[in-house]
Amino acid sequence: MTVAAELAGAGIAVAAVAGGWARSQWSTSHIMGKTLVDGPNGRELALTFDDGPNDRYTQEVLEKLALAGVRATFFMVGQYARELPWLVRQVAEAGHVIGNHTFTHRKLVYLGAKQIERELRDCNAVLEDITGAPIRYFRPPYGSRRPAVMRVASELGMQTVMWNSMGFDWRSGRPPKEIMKSVERNIRANRKAGKGSTILLHDGGPDGLRAERARTVSALGFLLERGQAANYKFVPITEWWPAPSR
Repeated sequence: MTVAAELAGAGIAVAAVAGGWARSQWSTSHIMGKTLVDGPNGRELALTFDDGPNDRYTQEVLEKLALAGVRATFFMVGQYARELPWLVRQVAEAGHVIGNHTFTHRKLVYLGAKQIERELRDCNAVLEDITGAPIRYFRPPYGSRRPAVMRVASELGMQTVMWNSMGFDWRSGRPPKEIMKSVERNIRANRKAGKGSTILLHDGGPDGLRAERARTVSALGFLLERGQAANYKFVPITEWWPAPSR
């Protein structure tokens, strides 16, 4: 089935005319299929990091999390993990959750079903070989998805995890306090709605290893300190959504 035929079959072609396509790609949308987004408790926060591992900054993230006694989730790019297996093991040994972020960080919405499956399978193969544990969680790069993406992830035994809070930390030069303010604004809105916040940050980048993430590390320090001072509880996503069995 072609991409166009699949979207039309899902009723998305009509929605796209009215702007529905853009809405379908929002991180909180379920138009393309059910995802995990909102935690059950407005005073709980789940930190997630995309695009690593990154030997410049992932270790600094780990140090800040360890000092705060917080476990997080790292959605890793397979080709980076293959280059830095020692760092993947370090993340796993620290008790953090490791998830699939595809092998090459491509926008899956533009790929055919076989290419999507290859991206997810190849990433899982690398991560599972390094950690010796099955990968049960998946996040599509850029949040880009369509029904075939969701179907392949499910067939591989993974739940798709999105986010409802982000700091736009991928924007070049964004100051740490601005990153933190964006996240906190989302947290307040989610709490008001009775929802826990799944926070998106980045310890790496899509353009290659060793991406600049010093501002994210600084913002993380502020966020951990302020969150704990305000009596928020940081939890791993496994506390909200137990890993599925294959």
